[in-house]
Amino acid sequence: MSDQRISKNKYVEFTYSIADENSEIFESVSVPVGYTYGSTQQMFDQVEAAIEGLTAGKKVSVELPAGEAYGQYDPNMTLTDDLANVPPQFQKIGAQVEMQNENGESKVLWLQQ
Repeated sequence: MSDQRISKNKYVEFTYSIADENSEIFESVSVPVGYTYGSTQQMFDQVEAAIEGLTAGKKVSVELPAGEAYGQYDPNMTLTDDLANVPPQFQKIGAQVEMQNENGESKVLWLQQ
């Protein structure tokens, strides 16, 4: 295992889970996601601060209030539909898909119970 530490312009891969204040997991990614630490790519400041200086294999927990992460919950942005109308590959809790309307505008949708 490498003893290189995470620092500016280093490529980093990580897996993550997103949970609420009751530790209920809403999203979990087991295939590593990669980005360049400290680059212009968007990453939450709190995440970058928490992983700076870590080495491969280390685990960290970061608490982000909803307003600082994805924004406050807006019930008007909730769409309810029959599961049969969802493509089979997305018929699992936590699945997300980017959909586009007739105006070319796109949104990422998550399947929840």
